[in-house]
Amino acid sequence: MVEEEQVAISKSPLDPLNEEEIRKSVEVLKRQLNLDAKVVKFFSVELKEPKKQEYLEWRNNKNIKIERESLVKYYNFQDRKVYEAIISLDNNVVKEIRSIDAAYPPITLDEFGECEKAVRNDKRVQEALTKRGILINDLNLLMVDCWAPGHVDEELRGRRVAIGYMWVKKDIEDNGYGRPVHGLMPWVDLDKMEVIRIDDHGTSPLPLQDANYTPEKLGKIFGDDLKPIEIRQPLSSSIKINGWEISWYRWRLRIGYTPREGLVIYDVRYIDENNRERMILYRASVVDLMVPYGDPSPFHNKKMVLDAGDYGLGNFIVPLSHGNYDLYNCDCFGEVIYHLDVTRVSSNGTPIKIKKAICVHEEDFGVLWRHTDLRSGKSEVRRNRRLVVSFWATLANYDYGFFWYFYQDGSIEFLVKLTGIINDDSISEKDPTPKYGTRVTPEVYAPIHIHFFNIRLNINVDGLRNRIYEVNLRGEPITEKNPVGNAFFAEENLLENEADARRHVNPQTGRYWKIVNIQKKNYLGLPVAYRLVPGHNVLPPLPDDSYVRRRGAYINYHLWVTPYNEEERYASGDYPYLRANDGLPKYILKKRSIVDEDLVIWYTLGVEHVVRIEDWPVMPVEMAGFRLIPDGFFDKNPTIYLPRQLRINGQPLHREHKSH
Repeated sequence: MVEEEQVAISKSPLDPLNEEEIRKSVEVLKRQLNLDAKVVKFFSVELKEPKKQEYLEWRNNKNIKIERESLVKYYNFQDRKVYEAIISLDNNVVKEIRSIDAAYPPITLDEFGECEKAVRNDKRVQEALTKRGILINDLNLLMVDCWAPGHVDEELRGRRVAIGYMWVKKDIEDNGYGRPVHGLMPWVDLDKMEVIRIDDHGTSPLPLQDANYTPEKLGKIFGDDLKPIEIRQPLSSSIKINGWEISWYRWRLRIGYTPREGLVIYDVRYIDENNRERMILYRASVVDLMVPYGDPSPFHNKKMVLDAGDYGLGNFIVPLSHGNYDLYNCDCFGEVIYHLDVTRVSSNGTPIKIKKAICVHEEDFGVLWRHTDLRSGKSEVRRNRRLVVSFWATLANYDYGFFWYFYQDGSIEFLVKLTGIINDDSISEKDPTPKYGTRVTPEVYAPIHIHFFNIRLNINVDGLRNRIYEVNLRGEPITEKNPVGNAFFAEENLLENEADARRHVNPQTGRYWKIVNIQKKNYLGLPVAYRLVPGHNVLPPLPDDSYVRRRGAYINYHLWVTPYNEEERYASGDYPYLRANDGLPKYILKKRSIVDEDLVIWYTLGVEHVVRIEDWPVMPVEMAGFRLIPDGFFDKNPTIYLPRQLRINGQPLHREHKSH
């Protein structure tokens, strides 16, 4: 296997901060503001991205100097305020600082661990467990997940709190999620890091059945009938990586990283048959994730976490592993895999490097196109190859993989892959079948829930000025001109302002959205365009006045469209912890025009999870996503020029191919 790590050769104004830049940002801030490290907690140090126009000018003239800046976000325990500071990394000064009114910071990975310790060591929690007959000799076997509450009662309002949901391990290698503690809810003040209240919503026996999934615990495996699959690339990969810039086939793009979004895709372009480099996307990322649970009982009805805003997908990014041939315990499979490291900040301001956080590789994806001439018997077939850029984030029990695919035909696909361990609760064998979930073992119950992602796309089809049409299939009534009733057509309706552009998917009418640049024409004289084609999706099956719909208001529509504004970055707002109706509902109040503007599409992707028994003890991957496909962007199928056989320096590669 060949593993490649990025080498920072080319530098771009969009490159994410490195270790030294994060360290410098924190040092400059502490020194200039004389910050007391004991009362300050850092939760994000990221690139302060240059203005879009500045970057585009730099792209055309690399001699233009753009000041390198960082955006530092921190929380002060003394005045209980969130602050944002802009640091000049070129001049080592604080350029700007501001406090954010009525905001709380996200829960950091450090706090997640500190919260667990606070619950474990609380005498009242230990006594409550003992009363339930749960005797824990080693407190390290008590597993506590620190949940941001969806809402709080009057007593807790105005405090930064979390719920410590609990599980018990049999031993240190045991899957603790197999033994949930029902009904006991310790509330932790995250500023003081102490338990301030314990709610008791009844008891249920601690499950006895194991829920392990590793070979060591299972004691057996099935796989002797599987033969190895080996991916070989004897001449290396077609991918070229220069710093954070990726070149593959006719694609050119840059990637980056932020603590909230994780992977960010920048400046996506495709080189057409006339060697023109044409823009498609300026910036794309997953900006929000909300998971409301459907059990209305008081033990579960606060579970409506906004994972990206309450924690940060990039803060919970995990290192990836590489495999090939017989090695299956891996994330990225193949011979030549490129891994990129990212750096986040710890609560005390120390930079932490996550090795191999982003995976870049190419893979075969079946047939791209084919046709057999039935008269001559001759066939032409071309293989489909795609570039893959991905990362994984583990948010306690769930693992989320975020995959961007770039295809040779100019299409782009986004897929989220959901796996990990379902959130669960214990249940008595005598209890009836639960209405709001699924019994996965006689003693374990998994509540129904939905994952709502929001993907922000600053789409620029062949330029900065685009408009968007909603397209639906429409039939026509039987008339003299349509005597057998077979007439139907694609009806296009222009979305004129951001308030009217709140839309839903509709598979019954084949609905898609068409992003058009009327200033650029193809050889037929028609405006160039791309389609946004939905995949599987779902709406929240909740009443209009549901608090869930207000907390993460972006979930109410699958499509939102706004004019580009660099301050409007997140669908649920900048600081969604214990807030509601923030983000998109506020952005669209002005009803700004979205005709021939620099557009941002916010696509909401809902994945319902009516849990199956087969999702236990670890869930097989569930996938959902959407595609961006060219529509008159090219003059013909751009892949018809692909060769039947690959050549190097004009010479065919002669290899023996086995057939059976």
